Amino acid sequence: MTASAKSRRTVDNDALFNCFDSGRKMRTVPIFTFLAVLAVAECVSATSVPNCQNVNCAEARCQPADCTCGSYKDGCGCCDICYKCPGDVCIPLFQERCSGDKICELDEPGTFFFGGKGKCKLS
Repeated sequence: MTASAKSRRTVDNDALFNCFDSGRKMRTVPIFTFLAVLAVAECVSATSVPNCQNVNCAEARCQPADCTCGSYKDGCGCCDICYKCPGDVCIPLFQERCSGDKICELDEPGTFFFGGKGKCKLS
């Protein structure tokens, strides 16, 4: 095999490898895009105001609430939900509320959309 034939063969192999490699990258882009859209849609759904139009507020469907730090009504105004007490673990993404003038402060800032946990502290 001549030197120029070896050179062409090397170039052809490199071109084939680059084409395969970029094709593989191109297949992963739609997958990651789909997963990102799905994650955003789930966060929006989880934090949206509930549709209470067809909700039956029967007491029997509510769990009994024995709350140390008080309670508030759920999004539809049916069931009592306990406030978190000072020092309790809370998850702001789930709209958990702290009692009084306390706020749910994340342990790791920037983890809100990943269900980051925090503690109820004075604001």
